[in-house]
Amino acid sequence: MKLLEYQVKNLFRRYGIPVPVGKVASSAREVKNIAEEIGKPVVIKAQIPVIGRGEKGGIRVARSAVEAETISSEMMAGRIDGFPVHKVQVDEALAIQDEYFVVLTIDRATRYPALILYTDAQKRIEAAANAIDEKDISVSIDPLIGLQRYQIRNLARQAGFPPALLSVFTNICLQMWSLFTQVDARYVALSPLVITEHQRVIALDGKIALDRCALFRQSFIADHANYILVSENELEAFKQGFVYLDFGNEKSIACLANGAGLTLATMDYVVEAGGTVSDLVDVGARTLTDHSNRALTILLRDEKIQAVVVNIYGCMTSCGEIAKRLLSAWEEADRRVPVFVNFDGYGKMEANSLLQNSGIIVCSSLEDAVNSAVAQTKEMTG
Repeated sequence: MKLLEYQVKNLFRRYGIPVPVGKVASSAREVKNIAEEIGKPVVIKAQIPVIGRGEKGGIRVARSAVEAETISSEMMAGRIDGFPVHKVQVDEALAIQDEYFVVLTIDRATRYPALILYTDAQKRIEAAANAIDEKDISVSIDPLIGLQRYQIRNLARQAGFPPALLSVFTNICLQMWSLFTQVDARYVALSPLVITEHQRVIALDGKIALDRCALFRQSFIADHANYILVSENELEAFKQGFVYLDFGNEKSIACLANGAGLTLATMDYVVEAGGTVSDLVDVGARTLTDHSNRALTILLRDEKIQAVVVNIYGCMTSCGEIAKRLLSAWEEADRRVPVFVNFDGYGKMEANSLLQNSGIIVCSSLEDAVNSAVAQTKEMTG
């Protein structure tokens, strides 16, 4: 999960990585106040997940607070590369003497963390993070020992980093390592790390990609989810810890299953039977069953959905336990649509018994559940 610039800079500040003086703003009036507080020309940056946003009008310089207000108003009134601009980062404008690009990532070849330093501005950070070029200056890091000062010094010398600023660069890299390991990042990048004409070493911009799989021990990750790219239901599911995909199809069928393969197979059955899938939920093939309750609650309140197909295979999780959760969500729901359920495996008989006469429709097979759901949606669409 890639963070937006203002989120990255907040983490940089927390870990002592120097960034320009600045703040994030949600309105043109806020931008003007921040620009007045900074008291010098500022750079206004649209907070959108777009590569090369500067070339598309997403980064502009303002010489005064009034100009900053005008520019930000224009930015937030339109779209850039299809994305609405809800926030902008307002930073002090800096005169740059030199710039470097620093990336801390996992080297797929060695399966060790690697610190990379390069000066080619045309190279994309994502490319550097996923495939280390032989021409790149890099050091491999033993994860049991961690990044060492001598490794950073050797890297800096090879790249021609000014010796007078070596101690500052070393401390920045060590803080990057702390950030990288403590938040379970896939990569951390300073893009670029600049030396100003006054010899300040500053991360002018940065990129961080967090590992969604670390959500169970990094709860703050949910707070950094990109609200631009997901619906409210997808965001809620992400925070709860299960997979939810909203395809946006109207008057369609939702599929709920446990396990990625089973979920996709259920969707395939619906499509082959002539139905359309609007929402797809994988509650996970594990012993925690709370997700089935929360997932069905989200599906039942989605106005696009006209039927739900639930396909559960009892293995690590008993079908009976999931049936209890489904029944709880059904009884508490304000909006109800036909829910067709197929159970198989461990606890099947118990689950079927629990849902009898509940209003949830227990089917004899997946084909029966899917065909019933497709017939229901076709009848309602006329």
